Amino acid sequence: MASTTYQPLGTAPDAAEDGSANGGDPLDPEAGVMMNSPPRKAASELNLPDDAEQIDLDEDVYGAVIFSLVYDSYELLTGVDYDGLDWRVNAYRIFFCLLLLCCNYLLQIGLLVIIYTYVALPSMSNAQRVYQSYHAEVFVSGDFQQDLWDKWDGADDLCNIAFGNYWFMFMILTLWWINMVIEVRKTVELYNSFAGLGNTTNPHTIISRVKDPEKLNLILNLTVWIRAVLYTLLILPKFIIAAFLLVVGTIWLASTDSFENLVLNSVALGFLINIDETIFAGLVPKTMKKNIAITKIVNLSVSAEAGYLLEVMRRYRDSTLCFIAVVGGVGFYMSSWGQMIPGIGIFPGYLKDTSPCSSWWGKKALEVCAYGTECFKLG
Repeated sequence: MASTTYQPLGTAPDAAEDGSANGGDPLDPEAGVMMNSPPRKAASELNLPDDAEQIDLDEDVYGAVIFSLVYDSYELLTGVDYDGLDWRVNAYRIFFCLLLLCCNYLLQIGLLVIIYTYVALPSMSNAQRVYQSYHAEVFVSGDFQQDLWDKWDGADDLCNIAFGNYWFMFMILTLWWINMVIEVRKTVELYNSFAGLGNTTNPHTIISRVKDPEKLNLILNLTVWIRAVLYTLLILPKFIIAAFLLVVGTIWLASTDSFENLVLNSVALGFLINIDETIFAGLVPKTMKKNIAITKIVNLSVSAEAGYLLEVMRRYRDSTLCFIAVVGGVGFYMSSWGQMIPGIGIFPGYLKDTSPCSSWWGKKALEVCAYGTECFKLG
């Protein structure tokens, strides 16, 4: 639940400090030109608690959207030109950032759908066919037949299925799930930072612009509609995409038909996670990046010492629960029970009976040239 409105001192447009009509910043990082905007205040004038948490905006598409929605709405709603930009530029910046956000979602969801349809599902189907053929052609009355194994031409396909190496697959899936935990926890932290802001109906109290000890834009409150837009366009989609990434990535990795491809697939999934950062680095103007860097969300919900200690304990509790969820979740997924989950399990009824692959890999790894011998003789 959001806290009550934080009312900084002097929320109306700032009076001139130097005798000029407006006073203000001689140079704004976004406009990059000389102007007369209302001046910034000293941070001490806001009477903020010394231990109030200042949260940086992430350098990604989401951070750009947060900055634009809050700061540009702040200017449009107050009718005060703080950055020397025409109101139409502020409106376009909101549109541009929302456009980048839509592109980010389309790329992530589109690539996930394509990967699931044309890569993950065919890979899962192929792995199931190989395992099915192994049981049908190498076993008689449920018993493994060595002679049939020696003659079977599907050994290469079976033994290259990465799922057959339990600990290697366990480690890869664990790393992937940890990456998803990172995404989820970032989203939760983002939600908590919004929830820690007060509600306001006075747009002048949304942001306080300070100059001392450094130039900052401090987000203190949100209007109801700005909060609703942030929750709808950022928080909810990020949770949905993280869940989709977890499922599709797990299926894709677990059904990989070779160890080399497993490593490559892991790298490709990492690329999907970083789409928002790639768009930010390539398409967001440098001047806007500077403004994002000086904009902070002020969390006043944890400022007293007792509250801080409770917050530390809560974070360790959450980390412990995440550790248990990742290790336990991956272990369960790779068990025979986890493989029975419809649409997610790769090998329903998996019997962990690919031990003949150990000798197959032993032959594959035999050293051709013994040390100290002439191996590559000319004919």
